[in-house]
Amino acid sequence: VKNIMLENGKNYSESISGYTLGIKSGTAQIKDGAEENSLLVGFIEDERHPIAFCVLLEDKENSSTRSENIVKTMLDALCN
Repeated sequence: VKNIMLENGKNYSESISGYTLGIKSGTAQIKDGAEENSLLVGFIEDERHPIAFCVLLEDKENSSTRSENIVKTMLDALCN
């Protein structure tokens, strides 16, 4: 599972730059499929910063925020 997540993390190297990440993303429909929640779960592959994260955005279609932006801001604050 770790290796799969690390491979998936490469897809986020542009939006969450500066880190080796393991990531799994997903969505879940709610309210009879009228809304969709977004989930981004992952970790940093770095012994100095053993950080795991989970970001849940409710009703992602009506949100101006992207989960990648939240992760990038959080990791920058924790690691720098």
